[in-house]
Amino acid sequence: MSRRRDLRHGRRIGRAEFVRSVRGYTRDARRLLGLAVAVLFFGGQLVFVLPAAYALGRSVRTAAAVPYLDPVATLLPVGLLALSTLRTMERLGGAEAEALLLTTVQPRAVVIGLVVAELGRLTLWFGLPIAALVVAFAAGLGAPTLPLTVGVVFLPVLACTAVCGYALGITGLRVLQRMPTLRRLLKAGAVVGFVGLFVLSQVAARSFVEGDVSGASLLDLLSVPALTDYLALAFVGTPLARGVSPAAVAVLVGVLAATPVGLAAAERSARALWFGDDGRGSTASATAAGTGRGFA
Repeated sequence: MSRRRDLRHGRRIGRAEFVRSVRGYTRDARRLLGLAVAVLFFGGQLVFVLPAAYALGRSVRTAAAVPYLDPVATLLPVGLLALSTLRTMERLGGAEAEALLLTTVQPRAVVIGLVVAELGRLTLWFGLPIAALVVAFAAGLGAPTLPLTVGVVFLPVLACTAVCGYALGITGLRVLQRMPTLRRLLKAGAVVGFVGLFVLSQVAARSFVEGDVSGASLLDLLSVPALTDYLALAFVGTPLARGVSPAAVAVLVGVLAATPVGLAAAERSARALWFGDDGRGSTASATAAGTGRGFA
């Protein structure tokens, strides 16, 4: 009964937080301008990419012939995990999420709500462009079931990366809270890292131009066969379908198992962060205890 109540409260918190974040964009002129620029830029890219995806669907004959399938299978979950971690540290580092702690619901419900809201934001920002590409590719391939199978394969990965990224972000905030010196070192290291990344990009670009480094060899380093086999499950029921490998099933089982484990770890870390012995946690705990109403 308690878990069902937490899920219900978490769903409401997630909906409220998602709507609040969307309204924050629509009510801020600078954010609206930035959003318009992003839509124009990426929308212009889609004008050229969608016909290319349609043409690729008409020409490809096997899943192995799909360009960049191996690196995408690796970079997609890693990128989503990193993005979810950084966004968690950014959002919970300020005062926006504190309003959700002024309720009498359990921390598990708050965690579920924030994760649901983040899932909605990730789907809004990345799901729509990916869906457009998949629909164009499916139209060229002549496989109307492809968008459905891609969603079935992609949603568990999205949920797992959002939950585990949230847990990592909460843990990172706890470490920074206990070690203020580390926060200052990270700020200085971020500047040094940005300069180093810029220099490294210049060296890498020169190596590519001079032919010292092969792009194919770098892409091979990013390929993980098990993840590629899992991503290939999206082609089930299409002309590109290949057999379901044990590695793909193992990845699916691992993703499904890691999601509740990550949620439990996130709840434990959130309790320690929000209701710890430091001043910030004690204030949040006292305010929550003094509130007479739950999140209804």
